[in-house]
Amino acid sequence: MSIVSLSEARKQVSDNYRAFTRMLPALLEEHHGQWVVLRDQKAIEVLPTEIDAYHYATSHFPDERWSIQHIRDQNPIRMGFFSRAPRH
Repeated sequence: MSIVSLSEARKQVSDNYRAFTRMLPALLEEHHGQWVVLRDQKAIEVLPTEIDAYHYATSHFPDERWSIQHIRDQNPIRMGFFSRAPRH
């Protein structure tokens, strides 16, 4: 697993968020209410629950270079760099 600097990690989170806001109209058409796993500004997988998205991301990307977002028709809420889904 490679170590990512804090500034690089913040940039990735920010880039993923911007990509998500651009993708949101298309995602809403088929996946409203679901959760999307993002990596490198791409939607990797759409899953029905937040915990499913979290488990998918942690099992596929152990380097923790990923984001998850809720697909909904309200403005996305930016939770910040340090927000995490609970571990189960």
